[in-house]
Amino acid sequence: MLVYIAAIIVMKHSVNAAVKASMDTVSFLSPARVGVKLILDGVVISTGRTLMEVYVKVECQHLETVKRAITTTAILTMFAVYSLGIRTKVSGVGPRN
Repeated sequence: MLVYIAAIIVMKHSVNAAVKASMDTVSFLSPARVGVKLILDGVVISTGRTLMEVYVKVECQHLETVKRAITTTAILTMFAVYSLGIRTKVSGVGPRN
């Protein structure tokens, strides 16, 4: 699931396909039990010429109490590639206002 979220974020940023290079950090912080809603989020935190580091966060929301808890966080390194699997340049990222 984390790779899929990261791939969607990379494809949105680079407007190209994405390939996972590595999963640098994964933290399992709390369980996601049956009957909770999962909230998936991700952001490109840094870029190189053809690669991007993506921070991914998964939260669970209890339907009765509406309380949220972070279940998993991860940092993945992904490459943007053309349709033939050739790496392509990506635009940089900067601070948001």
